[in-house]
Amino acid sequence: MQQTRVYGMLQITTAVHDSSGCVSSIGCGAADGIHVVTVTNWSTVTYDVEIESELPQRSGRLTFSGSTPYCWTAKFWSLVKDDTEETSCEIVPTMPGRERLHCIDVKVKKGTRWSRAAGARQPLSLTVNVT
Repeated sequence: MQQTRVYGMLQITTAVHDSSGCVSSIGCGAADGIHVVTVTNWSTVTYDVEIESELPQRSGRLTFSGSTPYCWTAKFWSLVKDDTEETSCEIVPTMPGRERLHCIDVKVKKGTRWSRAAGARQPLSLTVNVT
């Protein structure tokens, strides 16, 4: 399962993948789950983009690998015209159940100034089943 939203001239897609591709559920203890964030730039301007994702329930069913288990930031540098970039973070499924995953903020840098993308506070939301 994936969700897509357009913020101005940027298209953001969020999805959960395993070794077979895009999925809506991950097996408990699976080692190959990742959260993938993709950005497509439809403008003629080069952007830096940061997308903050979180697990709002903080139930422990899912965690992100790294130092902050309930949030991570996808960073895209010098995203040029008609370019698509993808970055990911490992997901660690620990207990069965349903977990929400939100992309909660989209920040864009033009020149030297960071700003929130239009509509950036309306999260892209996924529900992931841990089986």
